[in-house]
Amino acid sequence: MTPRFATQRRITRSRRAAAHGPAPWLVRLTILLAALCTLAGAAPARATSDAAVHALGPTTMWARYWEVHVRATPGGSILTAIDLDQEVRVTGETTGADGMRWYRVRLWNALDGWIQGQLLAPAPLPRPFVSGESVSPSPVGPHAPMPLRVEAVVVTAVSLRNGPNLTAPVQRIVPTGTALTINHWATDRMGRAWYGVTSPGSGWIDADHVNLLPAAHPADMTPMHGLGMWCTPPVLKTAPPEVIVAAARKNHVTHLYVEVGGGKGGFYGQHSLDVLLPVAHRAHIAVLAWVYPYLDDLPRDVAVSLAAARYVTPTGERPDGLAADVEQNMQEPYVRAYSQILRAHLGPHALMAIATYPPQAFWGRTYPFRTVARSWDVIVPMDYWHVARHRYSETQAYKYVAASISGIRKATKDPAIPIEVLGQMFDVYGDGQHSPTAAEVRGAIRAARDGNALGISFFEWNHATPGEWDAMSHGM
Repeated sequence: MTPRFATQRRITRSRRAAAHGPAPWLVRLTILLAALCTLAGAAPARATSDAAVHALGPTTMWARYWEVHVRATPGGSILTAIDLDQEVRVTGETTGADGMRWYRVRLWNALDGWIQGQLLAPAPLPRPFVSGESVSPSPVGPHAPMPLRVEAVVVTAVSLRNGPNLTAPVQRIVPTGTALTINHWATDRMGRAWYGVTSPGSGWIDADHVNLLPAAHPADMTPMHGLGMWCTPPVLKTAPPEVIVAAARKNHVTHLYVEVGGGKGGFYGQHSLDVLLPVAHRAHIAVLAWVYPYLDDLPRDVAVSLAAARYVTPTGERPDGLAADVEQNMQEPYVRAYSQILRAHLGPHALMAIATYPPQAFWGRTYPFRTVARSWDVIVPMDYWHVARHRYSETQAYKYVAASISGIRKATKDPAIPIEVLGQMFDVYGDGQHSPTAAEVRGAIRAARDGNALGISFFEWNHATPGEWDAMSHGM
């Protein structure tokens, strides 16, 4: 979710690129019923009898390898997969039909699963930290004209040119306040946006001098009230959607963010939306389609975002909103064009949320908050406070989140700007030793509540520790 974590995210995706083949339908149904029974409080079917399970602690252990499978029963079908040095809470052990030791773990504060004993370690495995690298976008352009029918107004005097580039001949100067009718947009060789106008006169105007209308965006923000969790593709590759939704309900999660596209990968989340949306909506849990635009290729990023926002599943379900993680190219002209073109296409009532840097962070100090506030309904600052190798207190987490909320309101000059805090539930160093504590999570939740935020969400589902799940569930 930030450049320094980009490499870690890419590594995670590549490790899980191979999809797991589906089990026979009867086996999958049996395993799913077992998992749901666990969530409902009933005793699930097991490969061993309850008498053979020796209760433990609970105690804490860590995954020894990448992609350690958590199964519904010892040797049974896969519920999900966890990464190297991911912390789990062990509550029992048994010997499976395969003669191997199996540990019972409490997954997501909601579900009993089983992990083969040799795949867990009593302590995190030491390993060097590999820092993520910032992606420096290389502009892609020019791009031929694309349809965009919208009214606009000139905010600073600008040249009306014969073509969408700075070398095209100037027809005349269009003064500030002039109303425009736009029917196309294009990009120049630097990837910057231009608008093709038909009134007054016919020609091209640099998008940086124009505001598209309407500016108002009275979307229904109800889906973002309460508690959210962010889900990366590996979660839905392995976990049945019914289990994810049941765990979300047990932890009082009201909405989920599902990564569905971004960058050169295009729109790749159709299957995730197909399987999750119907189940989530039946449980009254909102789902926002989450995209990751690099803003190095505006036409591509706009197209991917529109595909995600407008997607309809075979059962007729739609995402409840669009969330864009804009953290690569943060230059104002690119952010401005992407935001306004997207709003113009989706209309004033579409729920649009943008994930940003917090204003007190290095990259947040120059983030174009006033620009995004004009087009996006909700600002979602990535308030990741736990970034050094030392202990943090509940008070430190509280102060960080509180400063982020107040800083955004100051930067936008809007004391009522809708904000959802995006809190931290992952280990920056990935070594199982530097995840935020339960106290820190409680501090973040308190700050969001005291700051009158719409709600708080956490990144991310598959790397949250048992203590973080507990704090989140009880804190809300």
